[in-house]
Amino acid sequence: MMTARVPSVRVPTPFLDLVGDRTVAKHVANSLHRIVSDSFARNRYPMRGNITVAEVRRRSKICLHIARQIRNDLQWGWQRILDQLPEYLDCELDGKTWEPDKRAIWVPGDGR
Repeated sequence: MMTARVPSVRVPTPFLDLVGDRTVAKHVANSLHRIVSDSFARNRYPMRGNITVAEVRRRSKICLHIARQIRNDLQWGWQRILDQLPEYLDCELDGKTWEPDKRAIWVPGDGR
């Protein structure tokens, strides 16, 4: 799948508070960038012309909101959050409700 070119956006300090560890923060930030970029490639928003910084920020805020909610409420690890986030972002962009996966046992990359 081709990844859309997304303009750089400054990451706010609350992001570091959410993630905690700076080494993990780099991985999470890179993954969030990929998730947002891929969401444009999946054509989840009818963009005419260039991708706007405002839309990148909007999608990034949605991802951070979902990640914060799951991290605080369900205590999921970052890999699990990042594996599920593309699906949850697509639901938000399509105006659908999403439900966190309720499995007690989870394996990275197991697909659901």
